[in-house]
Amino acid sequence: VIRGPTSAKHFTFSYSHTRGMTACLIAQDRDVGVDIEFMGGRALPIDQIASRLFSPKEAADILSRNCGERVERFFTYWTLKEAYSKEVGIGRLLPFASFRIGDGQVASTWVENTYPNDISSHQFGTAKLSSTHVVSWSLQIRGPHDAPMVAIVDCTESITNSR
Repeated sequence: VIRGPTSAKHFTFSYSHTRGMTACLIAQDRDVGVDIEFMGGRALPIDQIASRLFSPKEAADILSRNCGERVERFFTYWTLKEAYSKEVGIGRLLPFASFRIGDGQVASTWVENTYPNDISSHQFGTAKLSSTHVVSWSLQIRGPHDAPMVAIVDCTESITNSR
């Protein structure tokens, strides 16, 4: 149960899960998106997927890396794009190749060719939670002095002890 002040306009949330982890981002009066992915245990044709689904600069960035870095970079871009597409309310209907997040820097602060929001209205972040999990988020920003905080909370111990 989420309860906020009576003056709150509304709460929003985004949820994602993958093998072994769940992510939930909750905010007040702003749109949010989160995605978490498991990076191991499956053989993916990353080169082909990146070339087909990411912008040319993102694909080139992924392909320029060695094998281990390539997988992590692929999933970092994937989770950032998925989080952004959830934040703007389009989800996977927004073609990933139609926009580019940042200039190859993780936790970028801008989006090129946004849909439908202004390029300055998002805050992005990403974190590698384990050797096999990466999470990224996208938050709507209301102005130049708006600085929302994102906290990563490990609920594993609480969940284990509550059974």
